[in-house]
Amino acid sequence: MEQRALDLLQERGDLLWAAFSQRALISVTLASGTRLENVEADAERYLQSMSRARVGVVIDIIRTQLALIRTLRGLTPKFGYLEDSDGDESRLEQHLFSNPMLARAACWHSIRKAQARYLAGDYRAALDASSKAQPQLISHSHFEIAELCYYSALAHAASWAFASLDEKQQHFAVLKAHHDQLEIWEKDCSANFENRVALVAAEIARIEDRDLDAMRFYEQAIRSARSNGFIHNEAIAYEVAARFYAARGFDKIADAYLLEARYAYARWGADGKVRQLDQLYPQLRGERSVTGSTSMIATPVEHLDLATVIKVSQAVSGEMVLEKLFDRLMSAAIEQAGAERGLLIAPQGDELQTKAEATTSGEAGCRVIPAKLTRRLSR
Repeated sequence: MEQRALDLLQERGDLLWAAFSQRALISVTLASGTRLENVEADAERYLQSMSRARVGVVIDIIRTQLALIRTLRGLTPKFGYLEDSDGDESRLEQHLFSNPMLARAACWHSIRKAQARYLAGDYRAALDASSKAQPQLISHSHFEIAELCYYSALAHAASWAFASLDEKQQHFAVLKAHHDQLEIWEKDCSANFENRVALVAAEIARIEDRDLDAMRFYEQAIRSARSNGFIHNEAIAYEVAARFYAARGFDKIADAYLLEARYAYARWGADGKVRQLDQLYPQLRGERSVTGSTSMIATPVEHLDLATVIKVSQAVSGEMVLEKLFDRLMSAAIEQAGAERGLLIAPQGDELQTKAEATTSGEAGCRVIPAKLTRRLSR
């Protein structure tokens, strides 16, 4: 819808509203979990267009959006900082906050800063940034309001354990208020908000020592994010759940969830976040499969990630036609591994024979080659 509106506005030469449509398109693609390098390419193109049209406020908003994308991709000197091509974060903020005419752009910047700092694990800075945002400056039709609510809730939940008694009460009150607002939005659009509501509910249950409820809500958040295509929210849910299990001494489960988070962040294109996880959790290096566009996956069964095992088990139990089983089995395996090519190899006498081969090709998804078209391999 936004793209169609943009096309019509550009045809009519309405540069102002075309600029706002471009900003909205970036917001939507960021919120939907679109691959980050694709969002960056669109944002850079829109920024050049707006620079020629000299639509100042939209230029500043898109610069902030680009800064968020670049730090997530690991293209800034310090992960979690909103640095653009013209200078560091403090210079950008001085420009935005020193001019009352840019109050709306400054609000947008604060929201994106809260998002970046939360993902970087700097919860105090995330809360500070969210407190500087003034939601009344932005219409509730803009999804940035929902982003502020979501990331602020998660930052308050993450800060709770390290707070004083009075601060704990404040954190929990804000957390509950954000959860209530997200629930209202969920009633209007469950596909968009179920995963967010479930993750915040899991954090509330964790704080209230309702561990079984917390576990159920973490799984609901992961499942909903995956089924509705929010790869970034799936990654966040896995990471938050991993902290929950690690705090209770379930290190193996925590590592499995962290590995899933890493895979999801990588599929999103958030290489900066992937590098942070690698630095924080070096134990995961021995657990990762070696993948690549030209290499094959050779992973022992005991090292398969949890979600792959579950999906493969579901495929086996739910399909009895051999060709369809191969299709489901290979599709599930390479999807969970984040691979571009996979082989199903089985012994046949003194030889190894490939029973199925699966490849991915962008939007075409997974293509599985039947067993009769595969070749034999010598041992």
